[in-house]
Amino acid sequence: MVLDRWQHHGLGRRLMSALLVSARRRGLGRLRGRMLGGDRRMLAVVERLGVVVDRAARDQAIRSVSIDLPPF
Repeated sequence: MVLDRWQHHGLGRRLMSALLVSARRRGLGRLRGRMLGGDRRMLAVVERLGVVVDRAARDQAIRSVSIDLPPF
């Protein structure tokens, strides 16, 4: 979560990128999570990073997201 005053400065993208790198370094094969369905900007950010967003879910308020993490 990023405070309102820090939004639109690329901080969410940097944090997500760092999370993905850290998960890969630790040998995780897949990362899964949930995001607010109404946060369209952040959903677009994670999609650009290769994260798959489940858009077919019945609950549109919460989106399941996942990414396969190939080893370094």
